[in-house]
Amino acid sequence: MNNKVGRPKLADNNLKRKSITLCVVALIAMILICGCNLLIYNKTSLLTGSVAYMTAYTDGNNVRIRRGRSTESNIVTEIANKNTKITVMDYTPRQSWYKVKYTKNKREYKGYIHKSLVRVNVGNYNNHSNSFYGTALGLHSFIYDNWYWYDDGSSKKVPTDYYTNKSIDCSSYVSWALYEYGYTAFGGKQKTTDYFMDIGNTLSKNKSTKYFTKVNKSNIAAGDLIVYKATGNNGVSSDHIEIYSSTKNGQLYVLNAGRDAAIHTRYDIKSKYSLSKAKYIIRVKKK
Repeated sequence: MNNKVGRPKLADNNLKRKSITLCVVALIAMILICGCNLLIYNKTSLLTGSVAYMTAYTDGNNVRIRRGRSTESNIVTEIANKNTKITVMDYTPRQSWYKVKYTKNKREYKGYIHKSLVRVNVGNYNNHSNSFYGTALGLHSFIYDNWYWYDDGSSKKVPTDYYTNKSIDCSSYVSWALYEYGYTAFGGKQKTTDYFMDIGNTLSKNKSTKYFTKVNKSNIAAGDLIVYKATGNNGVSSDHIEIYSSTKNGQLYVLNAGRDAAIHTRYDIKSKYSLSKAKYIIRVKKK
């Protein structure tokens, strides 16, 4: 009689132990998954959305940190000098106010600064890839997030002038991408489309260059530079350069800053031209 009563109790205890074990295993699995997702999120979110923390700098003197997202909100503290290091705590592309953290004399201040007074460097976008295409993609995300617009920038200096004046064109975008890739020779006055046209001409004569190699159209790959020459009868309206991304269903997709529609697209966009109209295809040498 006792045995008959005892067996169900033992079974109940075993069932409880199994249930507890399964709960513990599930909890550990959730922690591991969340931890991995957080790691991936912090590395890639600059290309996909918001990010938890990012180093930035004040873009003005006497910048005020406020308690809320409004100039009517109370002032937490004031940062006297331009280019003071701060931490953006919830960087989300195209928002008006950034939640920030600022430390002075070992005291920490938290609040909000308007985006116009915060400078996020493009270097924060380039940690996801060691390829030129990855660098160019990161830069394109940067100019999209920071509301750049199209304008001729042939007299500007890379990269300094592009942090203070947010207009950009096709060749300045390529020049800046090359600079961010690590080819510092492309710093200073931006290279024009004519410069890349000359590079293509040099490569076509089987001469070597320090940073580029010749590529046939049939071997084009992501990150290759496509240079177009306007001849008046080939359908190309003006000399132009863009960066090859892919071909989908016969349509060319590129990274491009030669028009507002392209700049205001976070990633690649359909090219206005077909590959057959390209004058030169230029490959950037690996570092």
